[in-house]
Amino acid sequence: MTRAQRIRKYAVSSLLGMPAAMLTHALVFGGSHVAGGSAHGFALAIAALCGAVALGIGVNAARRGSRASMPSIGTVALVAAAWFAALEAMEPRHSVPVALCLLVLAVVAAVLAWSARACTHAVALLASSFLRHAAQDEVSSCAFALRLGVVRPTHRRFERFSRPPPALS
Repeated sequence: MTRAQRIRKYAVSSLLGMPAAMLTHALVFGGSHVAGGSAHGFALAIAALCGAVALGIGVNAARRGSRASMPSIGTVALVAAAWFAALEAMEPRHSVPVALCLLVLAVVAAVLAWSARACTHAVALLASSFLRHAAQDEVSSCAFALRLGVVRPTHRRFERFSRPPPALS
């Protein structure tokens, strides 16, 4: 794996950490309080932006056929734990079931990483299928235009020059 592929892999994994932390908070605490306290709206916007950028990077890599930039579950879980701790630090003091949070965090990180892989592969498959059909349509339309005589083949223009001009012979 090249350095650029490794950087993309950890970038996608790190970007998926914030949505994983927000989802974990919602699953563990439900509607009892919001994640991030008064900065909840900002945290939601950051999570949506991180998810969209991660999806864009993953789709671009999958479209090129690079599987090296797919997110790793461990990195997603570590970054999600850091975001979760930061969100809890912004809230007023309350009890946190640490074991439950870690368990839910691991499951959410795995589900997000696997779904990101599946989504990027699906988009790459659709893009390659679309590009393949577009190329076939272009080839068939060129052949159709040649048969109609709308476009003349360029190689026939040069058939009469079978020998060099007299000045050069």
